[in-house]
Amino acid sequence: MTVAALALWGLLGLVGGGVAYRLADRLLEPAEAGGPGLLTPFAGHRREGTVLAANLGVVSGMGGSPGTLAADAARAKESGATEIRLYHAGLASDGDLASVREALAAR
Repeated sequence: MTVAALALWGLLGLVGGGVAYRLADRLLEPAEAGGPGLLTPFAGHRREGTVLAANLGVVSGMGGSPGTLAADAARAKESGATEIRLYHAGLASDGDLASVREALAAR
């Protein structure tokens, strides 16, 4: 089963964190659509050597929020994320990329 399928099933409430980590060692969950709270059901089931990645949108034209990246990443980390993924960074405008660079430089 793919990680993407597990993430979708998790969003739909079809797969809980315990089941997901028995089937995969890496999960990628959207952290901006429903907030970092979407990570919580999975964070409590992580075991050594597994990953819970928060997917953060950085393209304003696609609903992302590059201007709040630092705060969003901090909330995701507090909710159990072990990695941050920048969703569609390759499609970001120059302004969006400047905001991302600023947020990453501040860390």
